[in-house]
Amino acid sequence: MPFYTGTFDELRQAAQDRRLPYVVFFSADWCQPCLEMEATTLSDASVVAVLRQHYLLFNTRISDQARGTLISGTQEQVQFYPSLIICTPDGTERYRGSGLQSPEQLRALLVQFAALPPADPQPVQPQAPPAAPAATPEPAEGPQTPAPVPAGAWWVQTGAYSTLVNAQREQQWLASRYELPVSILPKMHNGKSLQRVLVGPFDSEARATEFEDRYRKVEGRSTLRLSHEQL
Repeated sequence: MPFYTGTFDELRQAAQDRRLPYVVFFSADWCQPCLEMEATTLSDASVVAVLRQHYLLFNTRISDQARGTLISGTQEQVQFYPSLIICTPDGTERYRGSGLQSPEQLRALLVQFAALPPADPQPVQPQAPPAAPAATPEPAEGPQTPAPVPAGAWWVQTGAYSTLVNAQREQQWLASRYELPVSILPKMHNGKSLQRVLVGPFDSEARATEFEDRYRKVEGRSTLRLSHEQL
């Protein structure tokens, strides 16, 4: 795995100097999904190829207090493991998600946020739902040929909140109830930052629609279906 070996401050400086976005992976020694994601998804050749060429990757574990404190203002907001955050070279957060992701799911995200052209679409094999994210014991307050990926990913937005805390509450509830990856993605609206809660990515609009219909029927709440271009 191409983890950055310096400190987090050094990584941020390197990201600015090299004009590369960076990924922060939050894990824990006691978290089995974290260990599985490191051994499979983050070690997958297609994922590693994208990371090496277009990103810097930083890993922080909850048991490593010295490193954890370097993620100022971020560590205390991570309540589920594994969690993953994608930031622009200047440090602006563009994506936040939790739960075990497959190589195909993660690579689709990395391709999207690095503005790369996706590989030619191939028939998608059925996959079992991803494992639910592992909760912390006491959440804190406050040259490889890439594997084919879908031509476009889709998300279902279930809510948009003015505060991160409320968005995180819905994220946790959705992740445990539906056992799907749930992300928080900020967006400016009328001069204010909204924290959007997104379920996905789904590899087709049909699968996103299937979840959307199920969610509306069970929860009785409206949703918004978004393509990766609309994010």
